[in-house]
Amino acid sequence: MERHGATYTSGDNHLLEYWEEYQKMIEETKMLDDYLDEECSPRSYDEGEEEAEWLRAAGLGQLTEAWKAGREVQPEELGAALCSLSQTQAEAVKRRVRSLNHTVKQRFNQRQRVRKPDIRDVFKDVEVYMLFFYHTYKLFL
Repeated sequence: MERHGATYTSGDNHLLEYWEEYQKMIEETKMLDDYLDEECSPRSYDEGEEEAEWLRAAGLGQLTEAWKAGREVQPEELGAALCSLSQTQAEAVKRRVRSLNHTVKQRFNQRQRVRKPDIRDVFKDVEVYMLFFYHTYKLFL
C-alpha cells in the first residue's frame, strides 16, 4: 500500500489504523461543529436568562423562581438544591446562582438610582431669558 511515496509494511498497520481513526475523528468533529452552528446558533439573552436556562436544563429550575420574582436566591434554597450534587457540580451551580443574584442586585440598584436632573433642563428658562435679553439689547444699540 502506498501513501505519498511511502510504502507501508504489515508492521506499520498500527500507524495506518491510527491515521484512519484520526481522520474519522476530524470528520465527526466537523459534522458536530456544523450541527452546533445550525442548531445552537447564538441567541441574545436578557440579563440572567442564560444562567436561568442553564439551571432549568440541569433540573434546578426551582432556583430560578427567586430571580423571576426579582429577589436573590437565599442560601437555604441553594443548600437544599446542592445536597445531592458532587462538589464540582455544586460549584458550577453556585457560580450560576451568584450571577443571577448579581443581576437582581443590579436591577434593584438601577431602580433605586434617582435620575439626576440635567443641568440644561434646570437653567433652560434662564438661557431663553438671556438670549431674549441679548437680542433685545442689540436692537437698541
